[in-house]
Amino acid sequence: MSLLTILLALLIERFVEALETVRRHGWLSRYTAWLQGRLPFVGTDGFAGLALVLLGPLLLIGLVGLALGWLHEVVAFLFGLAVLVWAIGPYCLPRRLEGYLEAREREDNAAAWRHAEGILGPQRPETPEATDCAVADAVLIGAERRLVGVCLWFVLLGPLGAVLYRLTAELAAGDPERATTAAATTVLALLVWPSARLTALGYMLAGSYAGALQAWRGHAQPWREGSDRLLADVGAGALDSGEACRDAPRQAYALAKRMALIWLTVLALLVIAGLVP
Repeated sequence: MSLLTILLALLIERFVEALETVRRHGWLSRYTAWLQGRLPFVGTDGFAGLALVLLGPLLLIGLVGLALGWLHEVVAFLFGLAVLVWAIGPYCLPRRLEGYLEAREREDNAAAWRHAEGILGPQRPETPEATDCAVADAVLIGAERRLVGVCLWFVLLGPLGAVLYRLTAELAAGDPERATTAAATTVLALLVWPSARLTALGYMLAGSYAGALQAWRGHAQPWREGSDRLLADVGAGALDSGEACRDAPRQAYALAKRMALIWLTVLALLVIAGLVP
């Protein structure tokens, strides 16, 4: 069921534009602040506070999934699909990227930045060319953060895994003054580590193997450096396009799609072999 769930989730993600309104995670910050106000250690003891913040949503997902599984396997499947669709994201990268590329083709830099801001955040690069590079990096990194990481943990732990990944990622991007943010960043690094290596390997197989391998070898201490730089560098090496170019975001997206297709094919073979349910 894992493969079917992922395929359906990707179709829904691509064609249902209203999903971004469902994936707003402001409630998580409010929930964390609410807990911190009643249990002060949530704000001072990062890992214990993080565990408490995650406990409520994960317990709810686990109990609902268990109850629906007892009710009927089709209902449990639909619940898992809904959870995975929610966990992917939080925004639809293809739609935002398409808007950015169309604006760049029209030489409308103001409109291009409005679309890029939805991908990069408010910190604006100095030039349109620098924005191209930043968007390309965001695509290469986002393929793991938005999709591969969520799907890997869904395959390993079911809906609980997908929710754990998404909530941890959102908490890691939260208020830097909170102790739970630092703890979430550390936990996220652990969750990202295997999926980032799978993503980077997929880039190697989907693009220039030699260029990607050379870029990977340049990361002697990938744990200390973090996974994001590894993904951006290996992805750029796989593109093997030399200097940064105007078409870098489009090329990066094409590479990410080929990478995803490779791992979907691998997952299909594992399902056929009976190694993955």
